[in-house]
Amino acid sequence: MSTDFINAIDMKNLIFRGTLYSLVFTVLTIAPSNGVTEARNDLGFGCSRSRTNSRLTTAQSNNQGNPNSLEAILDDNTQVEKLAGDFRFTEGAIWHPNGFLLFSDIPANTIYQWTPNQKTEIFRRPSGNANGNTLDWEGRLISAEHSNHRLSRTEQDGTIVTLVNLSSEQDAKPAAWLR
Repeated sequence: MSTDFINAIDMKNLIFRGTLYSLVFTVLTIAPSNGVTEARNDLGFGCSRSRTNSRLTTAQSNNQGNPNSLEAILDDNTQVEKLAGDFRFTEGAIWHPNGFLLFSDIPANTIYQWTPNQKTEIFRRPSGNANGNTLDWEGRLISAEHSNHRLSRTEQDGTIVTLVNLSSEQDAKPAAWLR
């Protein structure tokens, strides 16, 4: 294998790890505590303000003490609320500093934008069946596109730029800015 191909694979692994860490960080930073839940309710979401002790399901009981479970990072009084629906399989949630959430619906080949107190809108379609999203330092969306075998960047004007193309060994080279 060529050195460029190996470097592209290393870069792919690095970017995918960064995307995964970004997702975990997003979950950890937006997972509501009691104070955050109250603040979010004040935005007008139809959530109950009552506090009750959660009753563990069988799956939750089996995860007690597991540091990798969702229960390990959520407070017992956390309220879960459904913000939108009718998606097929969502992934790649990333909070944008401009105040909205981007997430992929992989089978629908769509990246959606959810903004508090507004309807969910299509941000990008087709998305290349994007299954991982993160932001670069300029707030541009970086997506791992499953069906296109590439990492792409969505520019502020909507232009899509290929950063790494992994569709064939010959093309598996990082874009010039990655070298």
